Parts: sequence; C-alpha cells; structure tokens
Amino acid sequence: MTGVLDLFVVFLSESWAALAGALVLFGMVGILVQVLKAVSGTVIGSKVAWANALSATVGILFIILFGLMGVPALSRAVNVTSEMTACGPLVDLGAAAAQVLGGLAAVRMLHTFVRSAMSIAAGGSNVVASALVEVGEALIGMLIVVVAGPLAAYFFGNC
Repeated sequence: MTGVLDLFVVFLSESWAALAGALVLFGMVGILVQVLKAVSGTVIGSKVAWANALSATVGILFIILFGLMGVPALSRAVNVTSEMTACGPLVDLGAAAAQVLGGLAAVRMLHTFVRSAMSIAAGGSNVVASALVEVGEALIGMLIVVVAGPLAAYFFGNC
C-alpha cells in the first residue's frame, strides 16, 4: 500500500514542477502584457494606464513569489507536523495519507495561482479572490489531517 502512495507522491511532485513552470511562463506573459500596456499608455500620454500596469505587474510578481515560495513551505510544515510517535499499521497509513493529502493540497494551491496568472496574462478579470478561497480550503484540509492523525494514533495505534 505504501508503495502505491509513494508512487502517487512522486507523481504529485512532478505535476507540481510542471505547474511551477506554467506559473512562471504565464506570469512572464502577464508581465509582458502589462509592460506593453504601460508603453502604450505612455505613448498616448496617460499616466493612469501606466499606474494600472505598474500595479498589475507588482501583483503578478507577488503571485509568482507566493506560489513558488509559500506553497512549498506550507506543504513542508504539514509533512513535518504529521509525524507521529506511536506505532502500528494505522500510524503508517496515517503518515502516508498525510503526505498524499499534503501533496494534493500543494498541487491544488499552485493550480489556483497558475489560473490567476493566466487570467491576468489574458487581460481578463482577476480571479485572485477565488484562488485565495481555494488555498484556504486546501489549508483547512491539511490542518484536519494534522489534527486527525495524532488523535487516531492515540486511540488506535499506541504500543
């Protein structure tokens, strides 16, 4: 069982790497779009277009930085706190499930950042608010695993 879960964790880490590349790619396209908006606003003499493009560029940079630095830190924090001191098959299964759920949550969080970067790059409406709601849902799921794992180990897995 743990072999299958280890394979799934490897798959999630590879998909996370692909999503990180997509985040950087769409973020750079979004920054290029905003630079072109700033240049066109400057050509026609509009300071408002330049200011909007500058603020959107800073927003894109924050999305990229949080997606690439914040999501792995949150995932590592859950994996570190999910280690249990009891023994038995339930504890092993709980630790493996915590790793898989942490990987799923990390991929889901990065997916929301890629979606918001794609929206900004396309010039559409910004979906950062819904992305933050999905990140919060993933964090709540990760916290439930961290709390439920030690409780189950306490009741069923003590040696």
